[in-house]
Amino acid sequence: MHRRKFLQLSALSALSMPFFQCETKNTQNIKYKIAIHSDQSVGHLIWQGDNFPVDNQIQKTEFLVVGGGIAGLTAATKLKNKDFFLVEIDEQLGGTASAFHYEKTIFGQGAHYDLAYPTYFGEEVLQFWEDIKIITFDKLTNYWQFNDKKYMISGEKEGYCYDKGVFRDDVMPQTPETEKLAKIFESFDKKMKLPTRLIDKEFHYLNEISFENYLSKNIDLNETLRQAFDYQMLDDFGGTSEEVSALAGIYYYASRPYYDETKMIFSPPEGNFYFIQKMANQISKEKILTSHLVKKIKEQKNGFEVEIIDVKNKKVKIIHTKKIIYTAPKHTLKYIYPNDYPLFSQQLQSPWLVLNFILKDNFITAKNYWQNEMITDDLRKPVRFLGFVDSETQGGEENSKRVLSAYYVFKPEYRAVLGSTKAFDYEKLVEETIEKIAKYFHLTAPLFSPYIEAVFGKIMGHAMPVPNLNYLFKNPNEARKNKGIVYAGVDVARLPLMLEATDSGLEAIKMLNFSSVKNKKKIGYSGWGQAVLGTK
Repeated sequence: MHRRKFLQLSALSALSMPFFQCETKNTQNIKYKIAIHSDQSVGHLIWQGDNFPVDNQIQKTEFLVVGGGIAGLTAATKLKNKDFFLVEIDEQLGGTASAFHYEKTIFGQGAHYDLAYPTYFGEEVLQFWEDIKIITFDKLTNYWQFNDKKYMISGEKEGYCYDKGVFRDDVMPQTPETEKLAKIFESFDKKMKLPTRLIDKEFHYLNEISFENYLSKNIDLNETLRQAFDYQMLDDFGGTSEEVSALAGIYYYASRPYYDETKMIFSPPEGNFYFIQKMANQISKEKILTSHLVKKIKEQKNGFEVEIIDVKNKKVKIIHTKKIIYTAPKHTLKYIYPNDYPLFSQQLQSPWLVLNFILKDNFITAKNYWQNEMITDDLRKPVRFLGFVDSETQGGEENSKRVLSAYYVFKPEYRAVLGSTKAFDYEKLVEETIEKIAKYFHLTAPLFSPYIEAVFGKIMGHAMPVPNLNYLFKNPNEARKNKGIVYAGVDVARLPLMLEATDSGLEAIKMLNFSSVKNKKKIGYSGWGQAVLGTK
């Protein structure tokens, strides 16, 4: 993730929360539990729902928000004084920005950081986060800072890279080729805006070629550099430099001028679930229906009839609504609302797995970095390990346990097997991960394993739409058949970043001809900021 240094060269419930449970041993006969969470088992209830009793009492609402991630809660927050329901398949909100509690410790199981926002990013999204008191404009530094300073990651603790047994400060090696490329990226400074719909059309041609193609035309792309670029593209976008577009790759570097040392990373222990909580606190609890799965959307004269499975009570509810904001993964449309499924059927989705290792209190190490980047294999293999985040460097003194959160990104074809212990050996993957993390701490697996108290994991089968060639700028909403339903989320021609998800929720409100956006003050600031956004 260390774009800064690179650019400096140029200047537990069984139904609603299913777990796969197992127990493993290391060579010293030390045991720890493994619990892997997936909502795919709940999703399969969509076929069983025909056998569930139907609640004959029809509920009516003006708006129905489907999905409780960043996009869905953004829309719900704007609708908070209106007549609406939000339904979420899981037992808790969050989607790919979820978190989990273990005893007195909370830890992220998805996206886990963000950074301060420059003034050339979208005004409406900045206004939204300011309205709910998450950010404040800093006139001294001329960019938007997060209010909770205790969750800022200092530069000296930002990260360290392990590359096949060799340690260095950064994923990207410093070479004449990277110096040359840094100067090229600098020419795009302040032009790679977020949300990406604001990027000028003169740069849209970069969406039509791969990032690897772009790199090869500008530098001698040797194997070491290719691996470094692959890592950083997988880290933010779920695809290698061969798989993502040049626009996505250039955006990764040029949108964020890391040569400004004054800004820091914002990363609470619960990750981006922090933002989920802030928005949920704005909304009446009775408007949020968790453990509810949309089974079918049917068009009717004045809107839609929606069949919803109450997962805990195993019954079907009927809701009549005038308008729908659909933020859930769009592959589900194939079964729920097939009219618009063809708009999303060609998307390339990268599955992710987060493994949270809960450590015992006696684990002490001098190596203490927030992001511990690890290159241990060829990143073009189907299973890609990216390293781990160490909660020891995050704020939140209320947490009682140290947690190492390891991240895996898989090739899209693995999505079908990740939801089953019969098809995928999670115990073996956990053991392999322990071996890798142990090496990082100069330990062996038998020496490291006794410090592990428990392992939790979360599978996100449709975690990240890969911004491959021609993905951006083609908003499927423009071709939707019924204007009463609108789609939001990063899988609507967006980069997989939090500010994109936020903006998509705000845009969805506009597309339904509802204006709850206050035209308050224009955001006032002078000059251009030197800050960045990054979401993993």
